[in-house]
Amino acid sequence: MAVGDIHPDAKWHDAVGWYMPAPVPAQRSDWSDKDDQFSLRVRAAHPVVSEGEDRHARYALAMELIRSRHSKYAIVDLVNWLLTKWPELQNEATR
Repeated sequence: MAVGDIHPDAKWHDAVGWYMPAPVPAQRSDWSDKDDQFSLRVRAAHPVVSEGEDRHARYALAMELIRSRHSKYAIVDLVNWLLTKWPELQNEATR
C-alpha cells in the first residue's frame, strides 16, 4: 500500500464526504497501569481519600502540570524535574 492509498477497510462517510479510517484493534491490556512499590501511596494521595485543606489545590496543580504533556518522555522529564526540586518544593510547602 503506497502513501496516500485508501485502506481497503476504510468506509466512505457520506455526511462529511471523507473516508472513515479502518478500525485499529485496541490493545488496552498493554495500556493498563502496572502496580509497583509506589502504587498504594500514590492512590492514598488522591484528594478523595487523602486529608488536608490543600489536597484539591495540589491535585489541580498536578493536572495543570500534566495537561500539555502527552508523551511518556515529557512526563518523565516533569517527574525528574520534580525530584530534582524536591527539597526546594518541600521547603516552600512548609513556609
